[in-house]
Amino acid sequence: MPVVVRGAGPPRAAYLLYFGDRAVGGGSIGPDGTFSARLVVGRERAGEYDLTVRLRGTRQVLLQLTCAVPEVTPTLLPTARGLR
Repeated sequence: MPVVVRGAGPPRAAYLLYFGDRAVGGGSIGPDGTFSARLVVGRERAGEYDLTVRLRGTRQVLLQLTCAVPEVTPTLLPTARGLR
């Protein structure tokens, strides 16, 4: 399920979205000074990760959040043997 990250910054500036230390997305801030980015968390280990939006080419932080990835309990699926 995607998470939408919204924030503000300098109009038309480029930004990068980081999940932990990895850049996982980016784009340009709109002319009104706002941005919206979608993050789809894949198969990450359970835990808390920093979610940071920075101006591209700088270390200036526009937004910083914590993203909690829950422990996933495997779902048992029926096998062909179990259906006979």
